[in-house]
Amino acid sequence: MISINDLAFLKKCGFHLTAINPETKKPEDKNGYGKWVEWEPEEIIKHNKERAGFYHDRFNDDEDFSILDVDFDDKSLIANQLMSMLPLTLTLGKKPNGSAAIETHATFKIPKELKPKKNFELFDSKGNKIIEVLRSTCTWAVGHNRHIIRKKEPVMLDADGIQSLFKQLKIINLITELRKNWPKEGKRDEAYLRLNGALTRDTDLTTFEKENVTETLCGLTNDPEVKNRRDKVKYQEKQFKENPEQVAGIKSLCEALNVPTLKSFDYLKREKEKKTYKIKYSNCDTFMATHFLEPQYLIDPFVREQSITAIVGEVGVGKTLLGLRMFAGVTCGCGFMGMPSVDGPRPGLYMEGELPSFDVKERIIPIKKDFAKRGIKWRSDYFNVATLQQQGDYGFPPLHEEVGRDAVEEIIEEISKRTGKKVYVHLDNISSLCPGFEENKAEAWSPLMSWLIKLKNKGF
Repeated sequence: MISINDLAFLKKCGFHLTAINPETKKPEDKNGYGKWVEWEPEEIIKHNKERAGFYHDRFNDDEDFSILDVDFDDKSLIANQLMSMLPLTLTLGKKPNGSAAIETHATFKIPKELKPKKNFELFDSKGNKIIEVLRSTCTWAVGHNRHIIRKKEPVMLDADGIQSLFKQLKIINLITELRKNWPKEGKRDEAYLRLNGALTRDTDLTTFEKENVTETLCGLTNDPEVKNRRDKVKYQEKQFKENPEQVAGIKSLCEALNVPTLKSFDYLKREKEKKTYKIKYSNCDTFMATHFLEPQYLIDPFVREQSITAIVGEVGVGKTLLGLRMFAGVTCGCGFMGMPSVDGPRPGLYMEGELPSFDVKERIIPIKKDFAKRGIKWRSDYFNVATLQQQGDYGFPPLHEEVGRDAVEEIIEEISKRTGKKVYVHLDNISSLCPGFEENKAEAWSPLMSWLIKLKNKGF
């Protein structure tokens, strides 16, 4: 039930109130004209509205502030336990029957000219939204098990305060994901060492902030060795200053936690210095006189070195089977559909991001039988397969993110070093190996295409 005192408090804070539609969670129109209007506290009580809240900036044209609503959406409620790390401000939440209040929303005022252009979202590595900063529409504040938990006027943040808030939210997001994957006793000491190595090597967090991450994680895991864990911050800082190459980064931390990637860590990574490029060119005579190696065909005239080839078709027409047979032709040096291989077998890496490993095996078996019947030697050392199922719970790190591309390059270099030849790479398919990738947006392709071109120019 909505309290008139709560509504009066929100009004006193300078908010413009509205009844909230329970189904749409948007402001209710009280006059029937299809326009959002302001409600007085007495009107909300009189009409027995189930939910009420306040606009973010719809009525603030004559005011110098807008509203930021920080919504903690973590289903595990770990992030919610860390809301005390934010500046003390108006806090909303819920009160489950017989349980302690759970904080879910923190509200801040900001100068109108500093209002973000879009909402700000933070995710974990499994794609779960942990925190969202809302900057438009409205906030549901009271009614239907939504309560004012901390009755304090919203803090006004300046530019530095907004920057600090967003950084703190990123830290909370990291601690949340770390807690979900933190090892049990016996492996924690090494995990803390690697964590603080990664934070020192790859982020700009201060000593105090790194120590706070460590102490907070100790609290969440009931770890009594707080001082021992905290001391690793300054130890790794000293190590990094004296022997930076000896301090491992995020990859080492992921290995300690047995996860392929930590999306939450990426939000805090130090921004790389922008590279400057000088485009090389030459006049026509010089260009024509320059010797360039001619790319060789692997299967003439279908698959060529330093080239990118796409297989396109409807679902179920056999793209994977076609790809595996072509891959076998390259790696065994036996050609494909009457087209000959050039310069013998080539090592390859086939990445399957969708099918179960069993189904991949079922497609390889008839190819091997056919090759055996025709007396074609099967090159198992050249036919390298990486499937989704082999990667465990998290799957492949996304190829449209740097961590995924680095992981693939590491395997390619490993195979190339082992075989002494450049590697043929087959990706099946872009949609599954790049989850969340917006294929229809040209700008989304930019980092992926730059990477593929880089591999092509290296001869893969």
